[in-house]
Amino acid sequence: MKKEKALGLIKTALRELEQELARHRKGEGAIGNIAQLQAIQKSLIIMKEDLESNALPPKEDRGQRGFARIILDSWPIPDKHHLGEILCAAENAYRDL
Repeated sequence: MKKEKALGLIKTALRELEQELARHRKGEGAIGNIAQLQAIQKSLIIMKEDLESNALPPKEDRGQRGFARIILDSWPIPDKHHLGEILCAAENAYRDL
């Protein structure tokens, strides 16, 4: 159950992140920058692959993604599309498995 919830949050985060990247490509991005968003996207893809392949790293290694810290330190809160909240929820769900 927790795994399915985490996977759902990660998939939602990836969709929302892609929308923000598309806004950036149009010159309408509101949060972060393309390089930052792409780095977060790569981390989310790895998390998704870990869950789908049942190859989770040890619990102590799952908190090492660290993009929640970037979001909290440098993004406006709340952001217009709630992307920061969605990303943090996905990272937390993965870490807590």
